[in-house]
Amino acid sequence: MALTALAAALTAGAVATPTASAAAVYEITARVVGGVFDGTIGTGTFSYNDDLIPEFGPFEIGPIEGLRLTLTLFGQTFEETNDVEYDQFPKLYLEERRPTALDFLVDENPGSGFNATSIDKDGVTAFYFVGNLRGAPGDGYEVDLVVIPEPPGGVFAGVTALGLGLFAWLRRRGVGS
Repeated sequence: MALTALAAALTAGAVATPTASAAAVYEITARVVGGVFDGTIGTGTFSYNDDLIPEFGPFEIGPIEGLRLTLTLFGQTFEETNDVEYDQFPKLYLEERRPTALDFLVDENPGSGFNATSIDKDGVTAFYFVGNLRGAPGDGYEVDLVVIPEPPGGVFAGVTALGLGLFAWLRRRGVGS
């Protein structure tokens, strides 16, 4: 009798095991626009749990909700943990379950309170995605990327840090999203 109860409990446990979540994984191609690195290509993927996305309306998801991102640019691989405001960013914006924009900012000198990431490419101090995603789930997505060059002197370094700090501050408040 005890053996039958144990077998029934084990069977019930096996039946109650949750199923795997639906992972949405997409390829992304990022193209540098403007400057001396114009046309440089970075490639990677972004993924998230599709079960979390509502059927209708706008929605955003970040690392806390399971967004994962990798981007190889200039021979170096960056992940979501490299965003200056990790774990609140990067953010993926969706409309009617379709990815529409990806907000990702990596900076060597973002200022106090932000996450700094070393960028190995000479002449580059920061980069970020700009504009909407283009493409479709089966074909992959494309996005434009802006590279912030290393400033030639100390005065320009301060101005660049101030500008990126303002960008991050506005981004936290959702300005322009």
